[in-house]
Amino acid sequence: MDKSKRIIILLAFGFSASLIILGIILTPKPKEIEPGRGAPEKNLPSVFSVEPLQDQKGLSVVPQIVVTFSTSVVGRKVELKTSPSSEFITKIDVGGEKVVFNPVNNLKPSTKYDLQVLVDDDPVFFWNVTTKKRGTTQKNLAAKVNSIRAKKSIIEDGFRISYDAPGDHFFVFIEKAPINTYGEKAKSWFKENGVTDLGALNISYIPKGSLTP
Repeated sequence: MDKSKRIIILLAFGFSASLIILGIILTPKPKEIEPGRGAPEKNLPSVFSVEPLQDQKGLSVVPQIVVTFSTSVVGRKVELKTSPSSEFITKIDVGGEKVVFNPVNNLKPSTKYDLQVLVDDDPVFFWNVTTKKRGTTQKNLAAKVNSIRAKKSIIEDGFRISYDAPGDHFFVFIEKAPINTYGEKAKSWFKENGVTDLGALNISYIPKGSLTP
């Protein structure tokens, strides 16, 4: 190869290398997303709060997920994606700021779930929760618990029941004595409403202060 051809090849190589280096320098870095939240430049609604809380542990395999936004999301596509994958029923409240996700099927026990909220296919918030070791063999548990949570108020003779989403916890307030008798009535109420595996849920029985067993 003569000298002129060597010079042309070296010049071509040097030009190509310069373009590669220039491309690396000029290529913009992806914008960092604030931990827990999506990119703000897309004018997406921000998340005000989530239930259960970040890194919450000991959830049942049928937890209810509640996301409260800073503004209404009515008319927008709101989704909850999880890893491992699971399917949820989505319901937006009348005001449009609170969105409730109820599981279609039972989740896996002793499993960390990464949760991501999306609005119009863009992520706006992510966090994680972990289910407790106790699973269930009741295949329709999610559907039965969802039906119970859908009740606006549960007031029975001698006891009342409320659900706390942040801790995924049912509270049974016993208001008549004997405590054990009405505690058993509350358990029977759950079973009558389709929940046969009470141990899979987080339930606390709280007697009124002056009551005795």
